[in-house]
Amino acid sequence: HKSTISFKMGSIAKLIEGENSNMLSTTFDFFQLGMGFLNVKVVSGDESSKRHERRFKSSFGVSATICAIVWVAVGIEFEYPNNCAMEHLLWALCLLSTYDTEENLSAKFGGVDEKTFRKWSWLFIHLISGLQDYTIIWENRFIGDEENDALVSVDGTDFLIEMLKGNVKSWWSHKFKHASVRYEVGICILTGDIVWIHGPFPAGDWPDIVIFRHLLIDNLEENERVEADDGYIGEAPKYIKVPKYAHMTDSKARRKMSARVRSRQETVNNRFKKFRCLKVPFRHDVLLHGICFNAVAVLTQLPIDNGEKLFQVTYNDM
Repeated sequence: HKSTISFKMGSIAKLIEGENSNMLSTTFDFFQLGMGFLNVKVVSGDESSKRHERRFKSSFGVSATICAIVWVAVGIEFEYPNNCAMEHLLWALCLLSTYDTEENLSAKFGGVDEKTFRKWSWLFIHLISGLQDYTIIWENRFIGDEENDALVSVDGTDFLIEMLKGNVKSWWSHKFKHASVRYEVGICILTGDIVWIHGPFPAGDWPDIVIFRHLLIDNLEENERVEADDGYIGEAPKYIKVPKYAHMTDSKARRKMSARVRSRQETVNNRFKKFRCLKVPFRHDVLLHGICFNAVAVLTQLPIDNGEKLFQVTYNDM
């Protein structure tokens, strides 16, 4: 393995570190603007109210703090588009979070023209997606590395799309009995950070192990393995640790430890699906699904970076 690292490579925090003095005021600006759209009057300090925070997050998917981080990061990395405003980021977040129709959402945000809503919301979804390189970072699996063989747990996760004409079999998810796209997601075992995403793939044509062979297998260090379920047994034990082999070689305690690591994948999937665009059949062009997924992955990792950690696991495979 590479040398252990104790900081996050290329992180959002390093990108925006010169703007920290403005972060509190920007957070309140987003909170006030968002709650205004919800017809709730607020004063400074209300952003720390659990009730108000829940209401804000139910509409926009993330806290006002995360909104401020994204806004500042977009301005530094891409420069703000001409004539953009903070409310346009909220439009994008609301579309991802509620996946309501553009007709309903444009009415919700003061009766703006649907074409205007569509332009700005999708532009900011693309910009959020573009922050992936600062949030989903493969090298961060080495944070706190204790020289374990496996640094990451990996699994495929499916998301519904509307039925497509033609070869439906290629898109068919046996899990959902519905047309779906599949992504590969890797989570750092020791930190719980999302460090790898890859997709989308037609769920019917791309089993988990085929996706693994497509790219991730070539990104492992010499003698590095990943934790995964038995769907990956074709690359075990050289590249993957799977339960079937563990039952033959590992103690009961170690098998339980590995099962807990793998179960955390479902926790991340549940966080993804708090954004309704990934919970219900995706009605837009399937090519846009990847942009939305990347944006949601960014919006899921940023809260992890800012205190909303996954449950921790103890892991030692030596």
